[in-house]
Amino acid sequence: MLGPMPAARRSQPTDLATFLAWEDLQEEKHELVDGVPVLRRSRLMSRGTPDHALIAANIIRALGNGLGAGPCRPFTSDLRVIMANGGLRYPDATVLCRPLRKGEQAVDDPRVLFELLSPSNSPLQLTRLLHEYQGVASVVHIVLVSQESPFAQVWTRVGSDWALDEIQGLSEHIALPAIDAVLPLAELYEGVGFAPSAAT
Repeated sequence: MLGPMPAARRSQPTDLATFLAWEDLQEEKHELVDGVPVLRRSRLMSRGTPDHALIAANIIRALGNGLGAGPCRPFTSDLRVIMANGGLRYPDATVLCRPLRKGEQAVDDPRVLFELLSPSNSPLQLTRLLHEYQGVASVVHIVLVSQESPFAQVWTRVGSDWALDEIQGLSEHIALPAIDAVLPLAELYEGVGFAPSAAT
């Protein structure tokens, strides 16, 4: 989930291998941003809210149902993803289309990345994270999911460019042809209560 960048960071930049070894010893998740570890929860405005947890769980369930017996599998926000710039992020959900290798600490070849949006996301924060995700060569779809209303932005790689599709309303669905999956918004938001004006 996107949110404000934290004020407190470890002062000295580090490389990815050093960071991974260090983070494995920490009690909380950290991301590697500009060579500096950042406490992941510091960028989550709605950390721990029931709606965030429910939507994230619904995404994983809908992906599991939609992917069937193919090679692609959904992973929760516990899966670390390596960015092209050498950083590391924890997307809210990730689709990987190969088996995880034994002892693999992080992946650099996801097919689809999901992020839940916070109401207070700034355009700069969103643009930065989206740019990092688009920089991962294997990523074909990036899905940004609202917590405030049944709405999603789906960014799809088209050659060297990206196309944006905006999906609105519980009767609509998200098409992800790169993984041969269709996710109804009604499934992503199952159990989530919206104000009447936001539900359509």
